[in-house]
Amino acid sequence: MANEMIRKGNSYIETPSVSLTNPDNSPFELSGSTVTLTATDTSGDIVLTHSMVVDVFGHVTSSHGLSLAGTSSQGVVNNTLTAAETSAMDGWVRWSMTVRDVSGNTTDVEEGAWDVRVKRDYMVPNGISKRDLRRRILHMLGDLTIVVATDNGSDVTLIDRRRLIGEAGAYRGMQCMIVTPGLNYTAERYVTGSSRDNRSISFDHPLPIATVVGDEAELINFRGMGYHFDMVNRSIEYAVEAAADAAVEAVMLTNLDTYERYGTIAIPDDWISIGAVQWRDADDQPWQNLTYSSRALGSGWSIDRSNRTIVIGGERSHRINDRSTQIHGFRRPEIPVNDDDLVGINADWLTAQCVAELSMAAYRRNPTQERQQVMAMDYQHAGILRSRVIRRTGPNVIRI
Repeated sequence: MANEMIRKGNSYIETPSVSLTNPDNSPFELSGSTVTLTATDTSGDIVLTHSMVVDVFGHVTSSHGLSLAGTSSQGVVNNTLTAAETSAMDGWVRWSMTVRDVSGNTTDVEEGAWDVRVKRDYMVPNGISKRDLRRRILHMLGDLTIVVATDNGSDVTLIDRRRLIGEAGAYRGMQCMIVTPGLNYTAERYVTGSSRDNRSISFDHPLPIATVVGDEAELINFRGMGYHFDMVNRSIEYAVEAAADAAVEAVMLTNLDTYERYGTIAIPDDWISIGAVQWRDADDQPWQNLTYSSRALGSGWSIDRSNRTIVIGGERSHRINDRSTQIHGFRRPEIPVNDDDLVGINADWLTAQCVAELSMAAYRRNPTQERQQVMAMDYQHAGILRSRVIRRTGPNVIRI
């Protein structure tokens, strides 16, 4: 099962490369066959069909979206997605590939999924991903086990012969979330039992598809410590909201197209200020700062607030013609939704604040003196780090 995260509006050349094999893992001979890739959305509606015809001599006679990699006896097929095709898809899209031989017999040979997401126009260069932040929090709480499947399992089991070490039932009662992109991504299950001999865990009800080698999962609530994924995610949301008024995130937009004389650079809708506009002569050259112009179309960059664009005028517009440009700015922090979403707030404070919130929740569930002391120390630690949240943008930053 192959899975990949792709961005809407991007083209993907020869991806994914699929190795078609027989049940004994030998390469699938494609001569004299028709290969078809069909993609469906979560409602089961077909959103994409690609095909390729290979004659008995192993030559491709017609193709749409599919190409042969190597010879027909190697059984490797490349799939190409255009920008128009990815723009028309959204969310999880499941694809399957079939081979029909000269006799009309059809064989299902491979399947996978694409997680089609809205293209992000800019980066948060100093950010921490939601996944890394969650893991830091849970490590601080001593309540995280990360497992990676070493063998193919089933829709109710996951096997990890290297990490699932313990007596029978050692992982029973823990909460499991699959974090590998695919149809199982973010699926949460309770562990109803574990096998010492098979090094496996079993779930309370089936996953969308069977687990396979390489699937990664997080296990929490070890021996009933009481932490759950929704609690951790809510603590992250609360911490980001609490810091949003004091913190701004540094962001960067690198333009994929070279600058054209007298052109403009669009400013993303959620940016609140611009710190610098840069250019360079070639990819191996350092970035250089453009000067700011206090008047429109002066020599340097200025902001057209009505159109939310950066305008470069005067001699500088001629100097950077056909050059790469990038802009640095700031935005109000956004609450992360997906695991790869980045947060530009100081990660040490975020971690400490979330740990403190979860410690308080644990204390309220079971108000013991020991938990009260732990909660107090966690809040003290978060308070010490609070000053790191405030970002001073400097006098050269221009508000939009």
